[in-house]
Amino acid sequence: MAVLTIRGVEDRTRMNIQLQAARNGRSMEAEVRALLSQTYDELPLGAALLDGASKFRETTGGIDLDLSMRSTPRVPDLSAGGK
Repeated sequence: MAVLTIRGVEDRTRMNIQLQAARNGRSMEAEVRALLSQTYDELPLGAALLDGASKFRETTGGIDLDLSMRSTPRVPDLSAGGK
């Protein structure tokens, strides 16, 4: 497992973590580990990418891409051993 050091945490934030950890019967370290896991372990990469794209659209209005068709569609060779 990796080691993560976080500097510059506000005193109020540290106190709130300590209180929540006590309510949950765990150490501050275990509380932060649980919060990080709850926040980041639940979203598979695909869902995280979709969530990020959705947030991008919300904040920027999205972008328009030129998706003009090719002049001749490419047809894959599905025969056995086709290249």
